[in-house]
Amino acid sequence: MKLRSVNPATLEVISELETTPVDEVFEISKKAQEAFKKWSSTTIDDRLKLLKKAKEILYETKDEVAKLITLENGKPILESYSMEIFPTLDLFDFHIKNAKKVLKPRKVRSQIPLFWLKRNYIHFEPLGVVAVISPWNYPLLLPIAPIISALVAGNCVIFKPSEYTSLIGLKIYEIFKEAGFPENVFNIVIGFGDVGEALVNSEVDKISFTGSTKTGRIIMQNASKKPIPVTLELGGKDPMIVFDDVDIDLASSAAVWGAFANAGQTCVSVEICYVHEKIFEPFIEKVVEKTKKLKIGNGLDPDVEIGPINNEKQLKIIENQIQDAISKGAKVLTGGKRIFPKDKEGNELRGYFFEPAVITDVNNSMLLMKEETLVQFCQL
Repeated sequence: MKLRSVNPATLEVISELETTPVDEVFEISKKAQEAFKKWSSTTIDDRLKLLKKAKEILYETKDEVAKLITLENGKPILESYSMEIFPTLDLFDFHIKNAKKVLKPRKVRSQIPLFWLKRNYIHFEPLGVVAVISPWNYPLLLPIAPIISALVAGNCVIFKPSEYTSLIGLKIYEIFKEAGFPENVFNIVIGFGDVGEALVNSEVDKISFTGSTKTGRIIMQNASKKPIPVTLELGGKDPMIVFDDVDIDLASSAAVWGAFANAGQTCVSVEICYVHEKIFEPFIEKVVEKTKKLKIGNGLDPDVEIGPINNEKQLKIIENQIQDAISKGAKVLTGGKRIFPKDKEGNELRGYFFEPAVITDVNNSMLLMKEETLVQFCQL
């Protein structure tokens, strides 16, 4: 089965990839279990040596990787560096500097009176094969964190990137492979939901999932049947509270950046803004003014501040939420509709572009107040 990687700014097909057959996912998990027997007995120094090499490769290829992120994910090239490349390099550094300290045996006081006169220690042992399933909004940063943690602790990894950012997932795989990680220690599977489901039900010992609450519930249910531990990072609804003593210019800039960075496609973006009534009007005026000045376009243009929505499915969710809010009395002060900006040559971009919206008069009956959404400002 073919999977198309599409540039969300132009809708051009970047590449066509073969998906991993479902039955092959189970074979990959078996091979990873075999590889774990040897990998788990390696020293932490051996693992850190490979981790350092992977970091060096990422740094050396950072321009290539940043461009690929912008091509496949859509975020502006500056954000590909500031929100993906640089934080990922920091993650490598953190693990390289702290892994030995975190994983060393730890002396503890037992809560059981019978053992109070004994020396008690916690020793950390590798768990097994870890499945890492990641989303499309931060296709480098979000999967790298659990991948590094699992590998440095002596576990094997099977990584499934989002079907919308599979090329970036393959680039991650290539980096670790080039760094010298042994065969079947770090693995990748490519595909849609059926591949993810097969991975969850394969011979894995832990699941790390970042994505929607709906999918997270399904994964937890399946994991409970084994049972195996899961780490879930799911959707949120994040407010910004603005008091009457703030610097309005500074606070409005923070709100605009917090709401619209990565085109609002961030699990901790500002989705609801509660503003003190004394400063509501001047605050909203500033927010609208600054939002209107944002340059929207192809993220490869260094002057662009807002790129496209990553995929058509997400775009339709946003459009539905906006229309629902309007039908229930919300006021859209700016934006809130699909647009087709022009590139530097004056050609119309036909990608998934959506004009950033500033919305007031919202209430709790509206979808954009109940569901994780793109952008939203409201008065309490």
